[in-house]
Amino acid sequence: MPYFILIILTILTFSGCTTSKVNHPEHFASSCQKGIFYLKASKCIDSNKFIKKLEQYPVIFIGDHHKSSEVHNFTKEIIEELSKRGYKIHLANEWFTPSDNKTLASLAKKEFNEDEFKKLIEWDSYMTLDFSLFSPIYKAVIENGGELYGVNLSKVERKMLTQKSMPLYLEQFYNQLDANTKVHKEYVKPYLHCFKPRDGESKDECLDRMYLVQVAWDSMMAGQSAYLVHKKLKAKRDKLIVFVGSMHLAYGLGVNMRFARMSDKPFVTVMPQKAPISNIPVGYSDFIFLY
Repeated sequence: MPYFILIILTILTFSGCTTSKVNHPEHFASSCQKGIFYLKASKCIDSNKFIKKLEQYPVIFIGDHHKSSEVHNFTKEIIEELSKRGYKIHLANEWFTPSDNKTLASLAKKEFNEDEFKKLIEWDSYMTLDFSLFSPIYKAVIENGGELYGVNLSKVERKMLTQKSMPLYLEQFYNQLDANTKVHKEYVKPYLHCFKPRDGESKDECLDRMYLVQVAWDSMMAGQSAYLVHKKLKAKRDKLIVFVGSMHLAYGLGVNMRFARMSDKPFVTVMPQKAPISNIPVGYSDFIFLY
């Protein structure tokens, strides 16, 4: 009988564990209102310690808030500090495509001229964002002997991905996409919108299609970043910074996750976050820049 009672108590105990609600773990970050929050240590660190941590990684993913001068200045300062310490910085950028690389290489060989850069890259023809927010980052790379690269699908390619007919190379890429990472889908889909549903297409079907385009975007940027690592990180002092929208990196589920499937190079993720903030979800990033 005592053994029977023990078994019953054990079952009830573990049943309680499996049915109780589990809160998502968080870091208490209220004491770190500005600066760098290091999630692994769950504490604020100063900029010098932060740069020392970044020195350990050949690949650095930095999330962007596209209209934030603070985030862009922070990124510029990372490039400048690493350059001062003898690192050559290659910058992979969301706003450019691999077809832009020849133009970017040509511009990098000259003294940085913002007007010339903007004109040759045809910024105004396909961008609505203020170029002056981004140009200090590009200038910092070029002036310290680094190189700029595009890693995204072109606007035309992104549009073709939502159509029923597309070129063979794009169709093959599209058919190989992994859209079955459940946790990524659950995170991203609430942010998606269906602006132009196809005839007879339900809202859910349209959102599934939009999600696949998001996966294509992440996969292309991950693949091109992995290619750049293979081709360009030849010396110990070479580093690749991948600068893309923060949603493409959150929780390590976007470009960074897909990059990890293609390359064994160690990488770190830095995400921006507007202050003040009380809690930060565990696993959201490696470092948080609070501004």
